[in-house]
Amino acid sequence: MDVLAAFNAKRAAPWTITIDETFGVLAESRRLCAKLIGASPDEIALVPNTSTGIHVASLSLPIAPGRAILQHEAEFPANIYPWMARAHHDRRPYETIPLCDGLPDHEALIQRIETGDVGLVAVSWVSSMSGDRADLEAIGAACREVGAWFVVDAIQGLGAVPLDVSRSPIDVLVCGAQKWLRAPWGTGFVYVRRPLITRIEPGTGGWLAMQQSHDLSRYVPARFAYLDDARRFEVATLPYQDFVGMNESLDVLFEAGVDTVARHVADLAKQLVHGIASLPNVGLLTPTDPARSAGIVSFFAEGGMRAKLNAAGVGYSSRDVEMGPLKGSLFRLSPHVYNTAAEIETVLNVLDT
Repeated sequence: MDVLAAFNAKRAAPWTITIDETFGVLAESRRLCAKLIGASPDEIALVPNTSTGIHVASLSLPIAPGRAILQHEAEFPANIYPWMARAHHDRRPYETIPLCDGLPDHEALIQRIETGDVGLVAVSWVSSMSGDRADLEAIGAACREVGAWFVVDAIQGLGAVPLDVSRSPIDVLVCGAQKWLRAPWGTGFVYVRRPLITRIEPGTGGWLAMQQSHDLSRYVPARFAYLDDARRFEVATLPYQDFVGMNESLDVLFEAGVDTVARHVADLAKQLVHGIASLPNVGLLTPTDPARSAGIVSFFAEGGMRAKLNAAGVGYSSRDVEMGPLKGSLFRLSPHVYNTAAEIETVLNVLDT
């Protein structure tokens, strides 16, 4: 809050803000985001949200004519409509793999990829609905085998589970920073695998993506030449004050230790999952297998459970769903580093009433 307040105070006198402060903030953001996922800063483009990042991929990646775009059923809408729009624009097949017992069917997804006529696969690393975690290595390897692009929405996992893109066959990874990373709304990033950066052209002509725009003393006449790093996928002026907050949040995460935070979150999630699985009046949706879970724990309960959780001061999200076999009041809990095992026991006691 202090760093946000300090930068916002400067915005009241914008003539006091220097180029080094604004562009310096963004350079630090790229460095920290790269550190988080095992990338290089030149592979990072900054975006204000996940949707913008998904559009970077959907507008830029060339897909061979006739090859399908493939996803799991029940992806979050931000990772659906850009791909449906791309399929509509290209007049190409758009397909989804149906849920299996309410969870993404990763085996069926890989089998469909292996048929050879899929051109791009776009999945969430962690499902926002069920908390199911995908095996990125297995899906990515299947994509590489048939020459399909692999795009990952990582917003529901980064900050709860470590990820090293240098060891994963991911072409593009997108993450808004307001979830597990605890950064302000309006911040996020896109990772583009280095060999692809100069092979693909953005579907936009953002002024900050151009070489000439970084020397405003010489921008007449205009010269159309993209930067040679991932900044070529950035479009417009970014909210510097929000990225100041994101940088501070990432510094706190690194100070605590990414692996330390991940272990704590995993322990709390495991406590929740196994506790909920034993309750007769609650239907667990999140997988019990640690390899297929992250920090999100989802379950079905009677609608009256909302009042009980509210009375106990439990923070949760809930909505009534009706998607194929999934019907009823779906609840979601996301314990983070500041939560305790005692608080999890409190939640389980409430759910058992």
